[in-house]
Amino acid sequence: MEQRHASCDLRIRPHRLALVANGLTFQPLATRDRAREVMGYAPDELVFGFVGRLSAEKNPARLIEAFAPVAAQVPGAMLAIFGHGPEADRIHRRVSSLGISDRVRTWSGQEARAFMPGFDALVCSSDREGMPLVFIEALQSGVPIVSTPVGGTAECVIPGVTGMVATGFEPRHLAEAMKAMASFDARRRLSMADAAREHGLRFSAERMADGIAAVYRQVLTEHRQ
Repeated sequence: MEQRHASCDLRIRPHRLALVANGLTFQPLATRDRAREVMGYAPDELVFGFVGRLSAEKNPARLIEAFAPVAAQVPGAMLAIFGHGPEADRIHRRVSSLGISDRVRTWSGQEARAFMPGFDALVCSSDREGMPLVFIEALQSGVPIVSTPVGGTAECVIPGVTGMVATGFEPRHLAEAMKAMASFDARRRLSMADAAREHGLRFSAERMADGIAAVYRQVLTEHRQ
């Protein structure tokens, strides 16, 4: 998506573009069981997690509207929200009006790193993204991703393997992707967690550094010719 933006919108010639994926080395601070124990979730509850700023572009309102039917149809489905921002009060009011306060819990975003391994899936409800670092953090924590079709999904989400991608941006589209994730049995979700962790190795800080160095070497070589 970033390459397409650079080529089509910025009109940079394709041969002058090189894609180096974001990378980091994320070290989870807790095991899955410990994270869920601290958050207060039972082993058999299905925890969807959101990590990000509660602002318009992240569209947490879409997440709440999508989760409401999931909560109604999936016993044990829970939503953990980590973040703060200008949409926080609106989100809390909507959660209350939908009658799902017992299924939605909120924490500050600073706690996300410790608790992310306790998620069964990370949910992204954004209108637009580049390559979210939180996707990489989730993968390296062994957490599959459920997302709207934004930037980063093509690289990080292999549908049915490392997560699910909604077919559109309406709340119902995201709800269907979340329900699809919920339909998988424990063995399938464990397999997806392993696949996510393996896929996350592609986005290490070392690989990003190697990719940037390779681009520099190519540019220097071409400049000397």
